[in-house]
Order: sequence, then C-alpha cells, then structure tokens
Amino acid sequence: MQRLLGITVSLTGVALVVGFPDGVGQVRGLLLIVLGTLSWGIAQGMIRVTSKDEGSQLMCAMAAIAAPQMLLLSLLIETGQEQTLVTASAFDWIAVAVLALGGYVAAYTIWYDLLRRYRVDQVTPFVLLMPIIGVLVAFLFLHERPSFAALAGGAVILFGLGLVIGIPWKNRAEVA
Repeated sequence: MQRLLGITVSLTGVALVVGFPDGVGQVRGLLLIVLGTLSWGIAQGMIRVTSKDEGSQLMCAMAAIAAPQMLLLSLLIETGQEQTLVTASAFDWIAVAVLALGGYVAAYTIWYDLLRRYRVDQVTPFVLLMPIIGVLVAFLFLHERPSFAALAGGAVILFGLGLVIGIPWKNRAEVA
C-alpha cells in the first residue's frame, strides 16, 4: 500500500514538473506517454527475466537492432537530413556525442547492469528521478530558470520516491 501511495505521490510531482494537461490534445499525449511507459516497463521485466548478459553487451545488442530501424524510419519520414549534417556546428556534434554516450550508452549500461543484479521493483522507482534530472540539466547547461511548480514537483517526486523505496520516516527523526 505504501508503494502505491508513493507512486501516486510521485506521479503528482511529475505532473507539477511537466504541467497538467489543459486540453484534449494534451490528454491524448499524456495517455500515449502512459502507454509508452507501460510498454517500456513490460520490456524491462522481460529483460530482467530473459537476459543474462552484462549491461554493456545488452545495450550494444539493442543498439545494433534499433539503429538500422531508426535510420530507415528517418529516411522514410523526415526530410533535410543531408542539409542538417552539412550545416551542423561543433556544438551540435558535441551535444549529439554527449547525448549518445552519456544519455544512452552510459545510462543504459548502468540500468541493464542494475536490472541483472536487482529485482525490477527495486530498480524501476528510480526512473521517477528523470524529470528532476531534466530540470537540473536544463538549469545547469541551458541556464533555464525552473518554475516554482517544477521545484515543488521535484520535492513531491522525492517524497513519493521515499515512500516507494520504503525510507523509514519515523526512525529518521530519532537518528538525527
């Protein structure tokens, strides 16, 4: 029951960070996010059960499968790729490298290694930190000023995460 309460509290915090939907289109978008999250969660459970590889091996295998599919979709759906490649600045290429190496290779290598070592329900709650990290990165690197709602949402997410992972709140006051 405490985990369910924690997840509900954390999702309320996420809504504060990203904003509550105020139109039909945004509600549909939110539903798509929820469905995408559900399918991602199911995949993580399947990975936990079926994979015996280290995080780096699994990440490389998945990238080898996904990269050609994404390239094909890009060629079919998008336009202007050649022009973008020619006109990209050094900053653009550095941003791509940081995102690819830090946001994908390092993050998923660690993630898959954690899934191999721990139960899914022990690891997955930490995904709730993503909105907080996003706000922090935007502040540090893009010099964006987080709104009060985003800061409050981050605090609510952390409180909910504490409920999910079972931080003993009563004992914490006695220790201090």
